Amino acid sequence: MTDEIIQVRHLNKKFGDKVVLKDINLTIPKNKVTVVLGPSGSGKSTLIRTFNGLESFDSGDLEIFGQKIDPHDKKAFAVIKHEIGMVFQSYDLFPNRTVMQNITLGPLKVQKRDETEVLDQVRQLLAEVGLQKFENYYPQQLSGGQKQRVAIVRALILNPKLMLFDEVTASLDPEMVRGVLEILKQLAEQDLTMVVVTHEMNFAKQVADKVIFLDSGEIVEEQNGKKFFQEPQTKRARDFLDSMSF
Repeated sequence: MTDEIIQVRHLNKKFGDKVVLKDINLTIPKNKVTVVLGPSGSGKSTLIRTFNGLESFDSGDLEIFGQKIDPHDKKAFAVIKHEIGMVFQSYDLFPNRTVMQNITLGPLKVQKRDETEVLDQVRQLLAEVGLQKFENYYPQQLSGGQKQRVAIVRALILNPKLMLFDEVTASLDPEMVRGVLEILKQLAEQDLTMVVVTHEMNFAKQVADKVIFLDSGEIVEEQNGKKFFQEPQTKRARDFLDSMSF
């Protein structure tokens, strides 16, 4: 397989008359962390949602795991979708299911995996995120940070080749943010291919192998992570970083 897990060429997307993605060209490297930055409304979430079929696109080419994606063919996308994990701002946990039941639904019902193997892996992952005592709790009994960690484990239990994170700390209280970001940093150290949309600049600076900076639906800069924060190449990127307190 190529070292580029995603390739995007001349991708365009509109919502009505509003252009949200314009002539997007980029690559997502395998086993690296790609961070997507930009001001609110720049198209970050829309872009990342095209990578797992939650948003279609109007024109251009999208290739994932070497397979060209037809944005209007949901069945074809379903073939690779189970290899892509995604965690959102909202936790989307089933309120009537326990932590364990929320996490095991996918591997047992969709992937048809062995129950003993799945339960062992879930408990190991819960221990890694500090939730080993919470497997029989219901979502309403958890804090926001705990719910987000459950959502991360629910995605990881599917053994994805690619993990997408869309502003996963946006809805958390400040004191809960650090714990979730620590989990993401641990994942980054495991060579998991990750695409992360975030407004947490200190975190982005620590984990980004690559930065894609969007503004008004266009890629303004695509840069090595370290170099982006030290020497951004465009005035727009410099102004953005100057406006962020980190």
